[in-house]
Amino acid sequence: MLLSSTVFSNAVVHGFSTAAFDLSPQSSDWETSGSFFGDEYGFALVTQVHGDVALVAAESGLLGRADALICYQPGLVVAIRTADCVPVLVECEGSVAAIHAGWRGIANGIIGKTLRKLKNPKAAAVGPCISVDNYEVGNEVIEGIIASGVPKEIFVQERQPKPHADLKKAAEYQLQQAGVSNIEVLPHCTYGDPNFHSYRRDGNRSGRLAAMIGLRR
Repeated sequence: MLLSSTVFSNAVVHGFSTAAFDLSPQSSDWETSGSFFGDEYGFALVTQVHGDVALVAAESGLLGRADALICYQPGLVVAIRTADCVPVLVECEGSVAAIHAGWRGIANGIIGKTLRKLKNPKAAAVGPCISVDNYEVGNEVIEGIIASGVPKEIFVQERQPKPHADLKKAAEYQLQQAGVSNIEVLPHCTYGDPNFHSYRRDGNRSGRLAAMIGLRR
């Protein structure tokens, strides 16, 4: 099953997977992933490192160490994998991007740095991730995101014994600051909904979700 967003044009194919699949790099589910969009589409992935690097994909396969993929080539789908972190899909003029934005990625500005490599952003979707209700954090997380330029009042909820962080709000703010006005934030919580993989809930047993986007052939 794939979830979709209403903000993208017919020029792209896209989707957010559910726990019906485990789309970690070594998973055999990738062997049948052509059924998502059709066998004519290839998939490009990266080894994710919670950093701020965006690579341009020109071929399918595992392309390197990064946390975002940009693509200008029709028929090639770029994908990132999550299990609580924020998946962000972006459609721009003549290109698409998939961004893995955990709290470290948000603190490192991965969203803005990726968008600065692109022209005329049209739309973005923030996919399933851990919700603010289930994301209790320490000061390191809050201070890191604030240092990236996201105001505290945007994403922090003061609770006891520790504050909670709203990564969806932080990602949406960074998209807006990067010039994206047409944004959809999907409501699903990976931790609270068993239909999604969650590392915080399941630890090393957790599979991986995929957020995928490509220019239509």
